[in-house]
Amino acid sequence: MSLYSDTQFMLNRGSESRLKVETTLRKFKKDIRQHGESEIYKGLAPKVRYNLCCARILQRDFGQWDGWQYRDEWAEAMHGGVKDVPLWDGRPIDRLLVVAEQGIGDEILWASVLPEAMIRCKEVTYACDSRLADLLARSLPGLRTVVRQRDARDDVVSGYDALIPAADLFPLFRRRLGDFPRRPFLRPDPARLPEMECYRGRVGVSWRGRHGSIDPLSLGIDRPLSLQYDEQRLDIEAPHIDLRNDIEGVVSLCSVLNNVVTVPTSVWHMAAAVGTDTEVVMAPRGSESDGVTDELDWHCPEGLSPFYRDSEVYRDLKGYLRVTK
Repeated sequence: MSLYSDTQFMLNRGSESRLKVETTLRKFKKDIRQHGESEIYKGLAPKVRYNLCCARILQRDFGQWDGWQYRDEWAEAMHGGVKDVPLWDGRPIDRLLVVAEQGIGDEILWASVLPEAMIRCKEVTYACDSRLADLLARSLPGLRTVVRQRDARDDVVSGYDALIPAADLFPLFRRRLGDFPRRPFLRPDPARLPEMECYRGRVGVSWRGRHGSIDPLSLGIDRPLSLQYDEQRLDIEAPHIDLRNDIEGVVSLCSVLNNVVTVPTSVWHMAAAVGTDTEVVMAPRGSESDGVTDELDWHCPEGLSPFYRDSEVYRDLKGYLRVTK
């Protein structure tokens, strides 16, 4: 991919008007001719470099991760280093601390790369959300989990040979499409499975996330089961568990469902990582949400997901209905 084609892809995925996109691309092409791609790239703002990285991921190009370090202020600060504890570069060491970041779903996705770290280090500790600690320790034997702190303070990281923000495992070990094993790896708690038998074979739905929402009834699913933790609807049955805080329960529930249809939320990662078929429907930008951003949805390349087996991403609701109905 070239800087121009990546920029074209990025702008076309954004919310700008067609005229503004074309005007911007004409000027950009002229600047590249005059100064060269490398010089133009050096002058790009960190936010633009991050979105270009997202554009490459959406095109399934995992060979160049520059810009990934600008995904948020915390990650950028971590790249500045933590006192006396270097950032891990992938070489074998004794004790590694992997610090989870972002939300529950992201923490699960980053955990899919932990086995690569575990074969290179004698001891790997994953500092994660408290709701995931037991689940991940059971799912990845040999992994040590601790509850994530908001900051990687000196007293938190002392005693480790190196640390790494969890998302930075991707640039180390996911450099091409074939590097993604796409195997289910979450193991539900056997003690929780009997209570979920009453839902076996149902279809779970989650319809609202931070990037937008869809009407769950428009999916045409017979007797859908709600997996939406922050909204209840009288016309959609909700399970008996706490969908926000009982992550062990949600994972066990997802494991007995026939499939899950969701917008991009943590539900997708919980269902797909436990091996349940998932369909991810992208919500239209600008729809009601908890905050639509200008960032590209890097984790949602259209078609079969590179991250999970039996998981497919649809550009919009029309695309989902055209294929499934």
